[in-house]
Amino acid sequence: ARDALLYQKSKEVIRSRMSDYAGKHLWHRASIRLAESARVGGASTTITCSGLANPRSFSPDGDSRLNIELIEKELLGGGTGGYVHRVTCRNHGGREYALKRVRKIAVIDSPKHVFREQEVSREINHFSLMCQHASFQDTHNLYMLFDLMNGCDLMDVLASMVSIKNIPTTSANGQVTHIPTQIGLSEDMARYYAGVVTLAFEYLHDNQIIYRDLKPENVLISLDGKCKLGDFGYAKKLDVGEQAFTFCGTPGYVAPEIVLSKGYGYGVDWWALGVLTYVIVTSQQPFKISNDASEDDQPIKVMRRIVDMTYEVKYPTYASEEVCDFIACLLQRNASR
Repeated sequence: ARDALLYQKSKEVIRSRMSDYAGKHLWHRASIRLAESARVGGASTTITCSGLANPRSFSPDGDSRLNIELIEKELLGGGTGGYVHRVTCRNHGGREYALKRVRKIAVIDSPKHVFREQEVSREINHFSLMCQHASFQDTHNLYMLFDLMNGCDLMDVLASMVSIKNIPTTSANGQVTHIPTQIGLSEDMARYYAGVVTLAFEYLHDNQIIYRDLKPENVLISLDGKCKLGDFGYAKKLDVGEQAFTFCGTPGYVAPEIVLSKGYGYGVDWWALGVLTYVIVTSQQPFKISNDASEDDQPIKVMRRIVDMTYEVKYPTYASEEVCDFIACLLQRNASR
């Protein structure tokens, strides 16, 4: 009976169950035409290749014979490894997507990041997560077609809405002074973003996936205010009782067990949610509050505070008891809690 239970919780069975739920068994070969926008000093080009696509994204009848025509629009973002463009599907209702292009030469030395994102985003199917609809490649690039979030990311929202207010503060001698204090988003907004991320983590963890890269830049927001969690390059599938050991993530958001190179599990995602909630409400990092700007910029000092049992996170006076308690319950240095 124990062996049967462990088998039902194995990565293979979980992967099969997720595939059935997400409709991966319906993915079929597709002929894809991509009309690229003109580059600087050049003309527009069209590439034609075969790939894989989920018919439910392009055909309500689940037709397995797919011909997808994409028209590349403006650039949404990019980095050293590739770019993301908005694209329109011309022959399937004009729906818009985000097309991620990754240069093959950029992933030759370290392909795991791309392959993990490809595998996880193809299998997931949840409103709080960026889902993949198709993938293909040409001679030089890999392409993945995702949900389009036509707004910005949470870091952009924070940067645009941060404010300075004079907060009354009582000193040790009882004197009240007004101190200019930096304030982030309202707690109602923080409650929404934390709620969506919570639902995303519950879904991922139920399917034995650890996320490991929560930060404002990975919470993508549409123009109507809805958000989704994206970028699954550090996501990893864990078997029953399995732990991860890789150091990854953003220094200010990593849990103590990651810093200490201990084996860790899903708890590191909840720690990161505590940090994210603190950042949303205060627009500051909980472990990066030194008055010395040069010291603040050193990740090693931030991570020392994370593992220092004597270091206490300080909460601003304007933060409610509820949000402080929520954050404190997540920022537990004892991994078992």
